[in-house]
Amino acid sequence: TLFDAVAHGQRKLNDPGGLPDGLQTLYRDLIERSVNQGLLDWPREYAPVLGILSVARESLSLAQLQAFSGLGERWVWTALADMQMLIEEIPALSGSSPWVSRWRLYRQALINYLLSPRLKFSGLEVLNRFYLPPEEWHLRILHFYLGPNMDWGNLDWQRVDEYAVRHLVDHAVAAAKLEGIDQVY
Repeated sequence: TLFDAVAHGQRKLNDPGGLPDGLQTLYRDLIERSVNQGLLDWPREYAPVLGILSVARESLSLAQLQAFSGLGERWVWTALADMQMLIEEIPALSGSSPWVSRWRLYRQALINYLLSPRLKFSGLEVLNRFYLPPEEWHLRILHFYLGPNMDWGNLDWQRVDEYAVRHLVDHAVAAAKLEGIDQVY
């Protein structure tokens, strides 16, 4: 079992490559089936929505997903619908508009899968076709608030919401892992 492997030092819980083969296969098959049966394209529509959700520090509204991904409402809505086996909807409070619902990925193990460039299946290491480089999605969130030049001096205060107040610095630190991104500080 996974717990035995961790106890014997064969796997680490915080290692995405340490997901059990069955779980990696399950996530790959669910995503592949959703992409193949869906209406959208993985790199252009599904990846941005799942990428943003994979680095989000809390559940996000439809408007936030649109803003951060750069996709229109129809595309985000379709991606959410097609990937609903992987995404949890946090319903709006009773009496609220359905547009106030928020979304997040179901499990941390799914996030680990999406953020892992390589996977191990039966001892063999393979490239993850559905890898979503985390820095790319942190940068998308930063670009929404700071603009393409990543200039904190030109922060658009009209766009600063509670999410930005709570998490913008976290996204900047995470994005700074990319080579040559000094200006996020």
